[in-house]
Amino acid sequence: LEHFIDIAHQCLLLRNFFAVYAIASAALSSAAVRNLTGNLRGISPRHERLFSELRDITHPRRLDKLYHTLLRVNDTKPTVPFLTIHMTRLIAINGDYPDSLARGLINISKRRLVYREFEEIRRFQKLEYNLIEVREVMEFFTEFETIPEEECYLRSEIVKRKEEDRREGKR
Repeated sequence: LEHFIDIAHQCLLLRNFFAVYAIASAALSSAAVRNLTGNLRGISPRHERLFSELRDITHPRRLDKLYHTLLRVNDTKPTVPFLTIHMTRLIAINGDYPDSLARGLINISKRRLVYREFEEIRRFQKLEYNLIEVREVMEFFTEFETIPEEECYLRSEIVKRKEEDRREGKR
């Protein structure tokens, strides 16, 4: 668990918001991980703090505001945006503003909002990371076996039962 918290934190430092959200909300907050509440008791105070910070950043109610605050800090560094927020905003603009106004005039305000959203996304494509490819890491991710969510949860139940049995046996 600490390893994945470290990876998510490094992604945050690299401004890879897409990976931060994927790790913190999809992996670390999955039902299988939540099921193993004992795992959180075993992590260091530093990792507890980092995990709490990651949960705050990716919390659905605060995500949009925090994300844009983080984007504006060091906005000259390479960034992988969290496109879901941008897509959600584009969908909202499309639904909230009519394409044309009275007498068939084009709604320029809507076009400006869409342009600003695309311009923000495009801005990130101009800055490149200066990273070196590590063959072992690439092989790890290309050969990584994924496990379906249901299987993860079933495995977490087995581990949870073993931990409970072990605790009861020590009493």
